[in-house]
Amino acid sequence: MDVIDTGSGVDSAKLIEYITTQFPGELKTLIETKAELAKRQGALSAVDEAIADRAAAKTVLEEAKASAQVMLDDAKAKTVAAQAKLDEFDQKVLTFSAEVDEKNAALFVREKNVSITESVLAGQGENLRQQEAQLNAREAALQANEQALQDRIKAFQDKVASLTA
Repeated sequence: MDVIDTGSGVDSAKLIEYITTQFPGELKTLIETKAELAKRQGALSAVDEAIADRAAAKTVLEEAKASAQVMLDDAKAKTVAAQAKLDEFDQKVLTFSAEVDEKNAALFVREKNVSITESVLAGQGENLRQQEAQLNAREAALQANEQALQDRIKAFQDKVASLTA
């Protein structure tokens, strides 16, 4: 509505009519537009912040990827080293097992030889006991024979003494 009259003055009747009829609607539209602009400005600020956050997140992600790659490389190196140690340990276990088997075989042979030796010694011990018993019997017989000989010598000496006397 045009509130200015033809003489460059303000037509008060038109101004009052404008204020009472059109102004509240236009004011409401301006307030809504202002609110909408504030919302859009907030949204633009949020978008700017999101873009900044996204850039920061991208930087952090790149750093995390680099760090993860370093950790992955380190883990791979440690895995290779651990596998090498495990292979070395397995080899040592195999060597030790072979040595144990060898020692067990030698021990088995030695135990068998000891058993055979014990059997032989037991047989020899029995032989020695029998020989000792025989020797004891022969010694007793020898002592008896010696005593008999001594008795005969004494008897002979007595006889010689009686003949010479």
